[in-house]
Amino acid sequence: MIEWVRRHPFWTGALLFVACLVFHGYNALQLYLDVTAFNRMMAKDPPLAPLADIASWPVSQRYEIDLASGFEPPDWVPGAPSLGDLVDSSRGENMFGPDDGIRKYLEHVPERARMQDELVRRLTRVVASWPVAGPEREFNHPLAPSPHFRKARDTARFWCLLAWDLARQGDSRRALLAICGPAILGSYLEIRETQVESSTLLGVMVGSALRRMSGLGLAELAPSLKLSKALAQEVLGWLEAVEAHAIPFQRALRREKNLLPSIAHFVTQEIEKGHALRLYGRNPRAMVRVFANRRLIDSYLDPVFGEAIKAAEQPYPVARSLWKEVDRRNRELVCRIDQLGWHWLGYALRPERYLLDAYATLAVPNVTKSYTQWLTGKAVLRGGAAAVVIHAYRQEKNAWPDTIAQLQTWLEGKRYPIDPFTNAPFAYEGGTAPRLFSPGPDLATGTSDDLTFPLLPASETGPTGRR
Repeated sequence: MIEWVRRHPFWTGALLFVACLVFHGYNALQLYLDVTAFNRMMAKDPPLAPLADIASWPVSQRYEIDLASGFEPPDWVPGAPSLGDLVDSSRGENMFGPDDGIRKYLEHVPERARMQDELVRRLTRVVASWPVAGPEREFNHPLAPSPHFRKARDTARFWCLLAWDLARQGDSRRALLAICGPAILGSYLEIRETQVESSTLLGVMVGSALRRMSGLGLAELAPSLKLSKALAQEVLGWLEAVEAHAIPFQRALRREKNLLPSIAHFVTQEIEKGHALRLYGRNPRAMVRVFANRRLIDSYLDPVFGEAIKAAEQPYPVARSLWKEVDRRNRELVCRIDQLGWHWLGYALRPERYLLDAYATLAVPNVTKSYTQWLTGKAVLRGGAAAVVIHAYRQEKNAWPDTIAQLQTWLEGKRYPIDPFTNAPFAYEGGTAPRLFSPGPDLATGTSDDLTFPLLPASETGPTGRR
């Protein structure tokens, strides 16, 4: 045999090349079949049959948030606009829809007064005694139950309408607490996710959207309410509680980065227990080997997720340059799989690299955008609270404040809200046409991403803050 190899080096090389192709082709086929079987199972609705003898994974499901239970909007209101038309936080400064539409909708809400009373009582209890977030775990279950996000959003919109109605009645404190309800619900939702081992980036984004809803509502209702220093201080206290219990953005990033090793961990359990054949039709060992390789996974995801986690831990003015680096590395990752090059020969020899590149390309493009939305939700909520403080000062002093320092002294111990983009107090300009604003993500005023909170005299506005 050795003599034949010496006499036929060309054919020896050819045979070795063919053997390598067969070996790598077999590995690629096994990996493809494993991933296809896994994705097919995940796409089922529900993903798993609820049979204890074959499935140790929990069945993926949308569960309801107990805080919102009993306070959902009516399924259908004849002749009235939809909830999305009446409360839309993407509209900008005017979140509430037409007054006539809101009144028509609320006319069809049975026992509205009782519901408002109970909502305020329930929110008061939550602010006084929050649930405790679950600990961060080494592995998060890929099919852990998740909240019913759409129902939570519609419930938050409904609470905004109840707050609008309370403002109409002149019930300032209860109106303010009810309009803070979406922000409270958002943080509550995030905590519940951690308790079922599922702290996800999607959950944090939903929580951010609900905080934005509360912030816009505070700014829009404030001009029509009878406010005082004590009430403004109480609103700041509610927001401190909301932020103290919100899940840090970097925790959601760590959860997303840990997704593939978590899949490998739980699929390995299914293989060992003999359930995998019935779940997937095969034992997906090739996929498990790739997903369980922490060193390899980190080499792909750390350049983006690792840097993003470091950036999220810093104040935004400091972290802004770090986020630009995250974007640059993200673009490099996307280009690697979208553009043909010599690296594609490596994919042929190591198909697991193509799988990881493809996963990373799907997982990381929106990291920076998600962080900006998360920070914007926090900024809008704080800006709405700042608007309440300014209106309370004006009603007590019968004049707009001249400076932020004046507001800070007047608050007597409570801190005037800090803009998370500048890491400084929210910008305020006094005078006959006062302005409350934030420069937004670009840190430059007068640009399209500025956040503005109109400050109109109460005598010139209705309960929704419009002329």
